[in-house]
Amino acid sequence: MLIKILKDPLVHFIVAGFALFVAYSAIVANDSIETDSQIIVVDRAALLTYLQFRTRAFDPDAAEQMLDAMPDETRQRLIEEFTREEALYRDALALGLDEGDDVIRRRMVQKAEFLAQGFVELGLDINENMLSEYFASHTEDYREPPSITFTHVFFDAETRGTEGAMEVASTSLPVLNREAVAFASAIEYGDRYPFHLNYVERGPEEIAAHFGPRMAWQIFELPPSNSQWHGPYASPYGAHLVMVTHNEPARDPELAEVRDRVAADLTQLEIRRRTDEAITSITEAYEVRIDLAPSQGQGGEQ
Repeated sequence: MLIKILKDPLVHFIVAGFALFVAYSAIVANDSIETDSQIIVVDRAALLTYLQFRTRAFDPDAAEQMLDAMPDETRQRLIEEFTREEALYRDALALGLDEGDDVIRRRMVQKAEFLAQGFVELGLDINENMLSEYFASHTEDYREPPSITFTHVFFDAETRGTEGAMEVASTSLPVLNREAVAFASAIEYGDRYPFHLNYVERGPEEIAAHFGPRMAWQIFELPPSNSQWHGPYASPYGAHLVMVTHNEPARDPELAEVRDRVAADLTQLEIRRRTDEAITSITEAYEVRIDLAPSQGQGGEQ
């Protein structure tokens, strides 16, 4: 039972949080001493802490490597920025600007939430079983929509009239099939279309937007062929003869094909879930007393 408890990520968060609290208390204590003498000490520990907050990555080893690799000019700017913030922070405290300020209160809450999230990210380990289970229960999120590749010959209803466009399309269909007009030769026939002549691996939404939902549905029902023309089909713009060369139905990919996406989604989900758990453990440590009675002097029945 003890081993199980020690492996709990929430326990790791609480222990790490306590350690941070102790370290922060020591820093604050030193700061209060230095504040009295108006001295700002910029040591390695202070810069490393400042750098981790700046980069939003609580990794002491990475922070040390980053600090050591900094050019002198960059390190000097970091020191100046730290000094500026520390001086303004102390001055604001001396003026009591932190008292009764809802903006500052909100910022402190955000920092506490950010700290909780940072510790969760450090201890997060997405393993193969977690990936497989998450993917199995969210397969529909990664489903690849159908796609189609086709060309078309267009007959403009604006210049030919709706019936005229359909009539010309009907008489042209057997000609295209008899002459085995190829995909690349479609441009030699019909009128100029407002959108594209060729559509390569396009989805239903785009086809419906360009040709209307009904014609899009009809096109996706066609079998692929490198020589067969179909139609005519009516769009809001006129009549069309269509040759579909590829028609891929929707499919569910294997985990290996979308592994990076699944891992990123699961990581964000786990970070949110575990951060919420950590914050809940903090709030549960408090006794909440609710009193919604009107305060004395407010209006209402007594």
